[in-house]
Amino acid sequence: QSVRAQQLPAGVRSEILIGVDGCEASLAAARRLMDANMKVVYFAANNGPFVSFNRLMHFASGNWICRFDADDVMRPGFLWEQLRRLGEGVSMTGTWSVFADERLRPTSIVLAHDDYRPANGEHRYGAEGCFVAERRVWDRLGGFRAWRCGADTDFRDRALAFGLEI
Repeated sequence: QSVRAQQLPAGVRSEILIGVDGCEASLAAARRLMDANMKVVYFAANNGPFVSFNRLMHFASGNWICRFDADDVMRPGFLWEQLRRLGEGVSMTGTWSVFADERLRPTSIVLAHDDYRPANGEHRYGAEGCFVAERRVWDRLGGFRAWRCGADTDFRDRALAFGLEI
């Protein structure tokens, strides 16, 4: 719902791909959300979010890509702001999301590694796998490594190593 509510610049069309990674209940829920610019892709085996995203990219056709997880909420204006930054010459925006509960209400969490997310759900640091990038960045870096976690940090680090502005 928060993704569909995004306002986009004139001439920009959204294409929403939902990858369901081995969960029949999530598949049924995703199908209930379907509209004309959405596609649900089901992967029978749970291989983790980064492998699923790599596979989803075979279905993507746009010039920009955005990676966002099911437990994240896009604030109003999120995509507009990220596309504005890309238009200023940035190749990739490393963003943070807002943690939410099953009803998409922001929620706080405390992680085991001394990180705290306040009650409004905002992260302290950018990363967490949420980003918007030009498609050429994805093509140049070859996608995520097939890791169950940490692939987002590796992707960002490789982009920096290639000299891309984030």
